[in-house]
Amino acid sequence: MDNRECPRVEPEGFCGRFERCSSSLIEEPEYCEVCRFYRDRDSVCRWPEPAQE
Repeated sequence: MDNRECPRVEPEGFCGRFERCSSSLIEEPEYCEVCRFYRDRDSVCRWPEPAQE
């Protein structure tokens, strides 16, 4: 499993792992902090295992 922090997804970029968590608003930018794989506690990407819903 890859626990490295994912880079923020900028308008000219794209994270293929990004899946918006259920508490995020669709208007919010696609940052790691609103991805279901991102874990706030230690700021890591938990892909492929969901970290938050």
